Amino acid sequence: MFASCDVESDDPFVDPTLEQFNMELQEIDAYLSAEGLSATIDENSGIRYIINNEGDGLQPIVADSLTLSFQNSLLSTDAVVEEVEREKIRSSLLLDGIAIASTYIQEGGSVTAYIPSVYAYGPLGNSNVPENAIIIAELELIAVHNQQLMLDMMIIDDSLANSDTVALIHPTGVRYFIEQGTGESPTLSNSVTINYSGEFFNGVNAGVVFDNANNVNFSLVNLIVGWQIMIPEMKIGGKLTMILPSSFAYGPGGNIGASPAIGPNEILVFDVELIDFN
Repeated sequence: MFASCDVESDDPFVDPTLEQFNMELQEIDAYLSAEGLSATIDENSGIRYIINNEGDGLQPIVADSLTLSFQNSLLSTDAVVEEVEREKIRSSLLLDGIAIASTYIQEGGSVTAYIPSVYAYGPLGNSNVPENAIIIAELELIAVHNQQLMLDMMIIDDSLANSDTVALIHPTGVRYFIEQGTGESPTLSNSVTINYSGEFFNGVNAGVVFDNANNVNFSLVNLIVGWQIMIPEMKIGGKLTMILPSSFAYGPGGNIGASPAIGPNEILVFDVELIDFN
């Protein structure tokens, strides 16, 4: 939301946090222009980034912890303020900007991210970082750690191998089949109109449908992570079958509202047809 806003500094109703954020984005863009650098803009966070190496392992959309190396320096002075070398760190303990930047790459990849202070050390900074400091993060992703995800992927792959079925593999680890439509693809900011059904992948309820509907409209940002990741892979008229590890579905909490109820760490299959989006 920050990244999509533009405010005038003489507006008496301006949120000072938002005003600071926009000022920092302008400063980052000026820096990139002066250095002759072309960066991609994350429309959700506003972070500017340059992928140095995409990597070829898992993309850490769902992770309990990450093994990574990074160096944070001040955009204003180039002074290094934090450095980590091949450390395993719980995802919840990472700076927001580092956690976000890690999702741009896969294991083995590296990225340079230009991070506004709201995603870094904030308006107060710390003993090593001044207030409202913009950070340049040089990040290398070594490994993604999620024990349940690894177990689920093993179950999925064994089942597919036993049925001689070959699925496509998304960088996040989701296995899927797709009949592509035509035209544009939705983004996380869109609402989608779809036909869908969901069923259990394995266990005593394997093949049992727990939910289905036709011509329904959902805001993508309100859906489970697997849908947020995979539906933007579709075009209008396309059909998608996605096998979602539990981390991309309802996780350890399940969903007691489904009928039958979805238990903890259930692997689910969804068939989706994308009718339209706006």
